[in-house]
Amino acid sequence: MSLLRTVRAFVDLFLLDGFLLSDFIGRLACFLAILEFLGFVFAFLPLEGMAAVYHRISSPAVTPQDSARFMRLEQAASACS
Repeated sequence: MSLLRTVRAFVDLFLLDGFLLSDFIGRLACFLAILEFLGFVFAFLPLEGMAAVYHRISSPAVTPQDSARFMRLEQAASACS
């Protein structure tokens, strides 16, 4: 009878320990996934901003194809500042 109680206590403890361990690992994996997502967001948002500025500066609408017109625009911009 005593051996049966010992085995049942060990099995109950083992099942509880397994549950707690799997719960901890699941929560840790969730935390790491959220942390990785936030790192991804904060790494690529500045890059998107830089790309938007680069494409705005190098777009044909901002840089005219006619170099004489471009020079006149540069002179007008420098005269204003």
